Amino acid sequence: MIVAGRQPADARQFIGMRAYSGLKHKTAPTRAGRSLWMLTKRAASFVQERADPLRPWLLHKAGRLDLALLVRAEQAPNPDSRVLLDTETDALGIPRIKLDWRLTELDIESVAVLVADFGHELERLGMGRVETAEWLLGSGRRWTTDPLISSHPIGGYHHIGTTRMGESPAEGVCDAEGRVHGLANLYVAGSSLFPTSGWANPTLTIIALAMRTGDTIARRIEAAARPPSTREEPPAAAPRRRASGGRRWSIPAELVAASFFGLLLVSDQAGDDDFDMLPQASAIEYSVPDPTPEPDDEEDGDADDAVPRPVL
Repeated sequence: MIVAGRQPADARQFIGMRAYSGLKHKTAPTRAGRSLWMLTKRAASFVQERADPLRPWLLHKAGRLDLALLVRAEQAPNPDSRVLLDTETDALGIPRIKLDWRLTELDIESVAVLVADFGHELERLGMGRVETAEWLLGSGRRWTTDPLISSHPIGGYHHIGTTRMGESPAEGVCDAEGRVHGLANLYVAGSSLFPTSGWANPTLTIIALAMRTGDTIARRIEAAARPPSTREEPPAAAPRRRASGGRRWSIPAELVAASFFGLLLVSDQAGDDDFDMLPQASAIEYSVPDPTPEPDDEEDGDADDAVPRPVL
């Protein structure tokens, strides 16, 4: 989810990038269509790179020294926000996709508090002020119909969670290994497995899930090829050990990434390819033993229990 906290009411995207965005989302993704996208993008980038040095001077002369405040965040899980199959079908008779995407009050409140705190800090430092968008204050338009937002089609279009993992069919389409509930030989490997959307970008997590699913399938095929007398069910992943009596913390890996990249951007223009290298990651857990070992630890002499181990 990318939202704009403040821009001038009449703000518009750079004309070249606006043309590129329009072509990208309205032209068929054929070879000719993609070539046209890239040609338009290169031409727009060429002009923008040479015009950018003049932008501060022009903005100063026009009295428009505003910056856009962009917030990139993860939405709270919401079962009412979903992807459905429509009763309408396409040319092949396949039901069309129906998107019922919703923002919760928690999503809006989180962004509103963040923007307000950021504005207070700017004022405290004497650097400026933040004018919060009306929809964040609850007195104006909702974000889904804000024309300012719709005129800036810049974002991460990641299709995630339509075959989410779950312990049972009531909680998800696939199990923890990516196998579809009720089907022994159908697996899914991709971002549709994600229980929640996380933060951009999901590519590395998709690759990790695909590799893990491939290993699982390979083990099952190998086990099925053995003679019946030696055939065994593929071993399940070994449970992670925790130091006896220790304490466990769950550290969201997004916070680790945030320490390097940051979750806030203050920019007058964001590009389509921003943050391509930032991985989507799950939580990282660390087990830390108590300083005083328990009696059974001393008796079995297991040195591993005394070493903090990362649990992924």
